[in-house]
Amino acid sequence: MQLFKFILRKDTPLQIAYRYRSYGIKLKSFDPPYLSVKPPMHVYQSVQFDIRGHDYVQLERFTSYVHKFFINCGYEVENFPLPPSKKLYRLYHTNSTNIRSDFEISEFRRIYRISGVKAVHLPILLDLIYQNLSSGIKIHIGKVSFDY
Repeated sequence: MQLFKFILRKDTPLQIAYRYRSYGIKLKSFDPPYLSVKPPMHVYQSVQFDIRGHDYVQLERFTSYVHKFFINCGYEVENFPLPPSKKLYRLYHTNSTNIRSDFEISEFRRIYRISGVKAVHLPILLDLIYQNLSSGIKIHIGKVSFDY
């Protein structure tokens, strides 16, 4: 109580210790420098996504989703379509060589290449793409190859 009376007197100025100010203090670490160095993170030069499907409209919708997804993630995207591969199927009558019906099925393909993907981010990206994969669409992921 006497302290407050001393501070509140008009004839003496109010003095407060400035201990909370810390100018010029440098923090030093006593650990060796190799403990604070982060390991290098592997970055893939480019990853190729081969997207295939028999339904053209469904394939185009999924590839537009994939394209927007990679652009929003900040990757450089390169994509191009390949000509459809057509296969001829024949159904035969039972126990006969007579053809019951012929039909042709086309398989459409799109190739997507993204570059600059960190190895830590790739499993997360793949998981998100596989979770949103449409039915009837297959996706193959690998290194860039020019064998189509």
